[in-house]
Amino acid sequence: IIGLLTAASMQTFSKATRSYQGIHVDVVVTSGLSNSRAAGAEADYFVLCENEGSGDSSDDGGTDGDQRTGANPIKPGTINTVVITNATLTPAALVEAYAIAIEAKCRACANHSVTCAKSPSELAQGTGTDCCVLIAASETVAGANSNTRRVKHAGKHT
Repeated sequence: IIGLLTAASMQTFSKATRSYQGIHVDVVVTSGLSNSRAAGAEADYFVLCENEGSGDSSDDGGTDGDQRTGANPIKPGTINTVVITNATLTPAALVEAYAIAIEAKCRACANHSVTCAKSPSELAQGTGTDCCVLIAASETVAGANSNTRRVKHAGKHT
């Protein structure tokens, strides 16, 4: 069971399915873009955990630019991506597939010319609250199901 939160309209919901040699991949995405960000954009909120474990929570480390409570609150917007496959993935393939899912999100943002809300001259790679989940068949399920395919690598060249 997974749970992802979003304030994005469900009108942004998209689903894609691809299959190859008995391996099926489904991708489900919701995309709110109002708080789009470029990698390296200045943070909206910053906290250092210098007193971690001390029980002192009097200083949250917030800056004067904390937009969560200011006159310009951060607008809701999240790109949630769920990738589901019937294949069993090795640890290497899991990492590679997850990286490609993130790269695909960045490419979609570039293809649609999504700009950074903080620096409109820069392209955004997503939002500050994005989440991606990759779900693959487990070895236990694969052992019980002779039709489950095991993928060793999931890179762009393999």
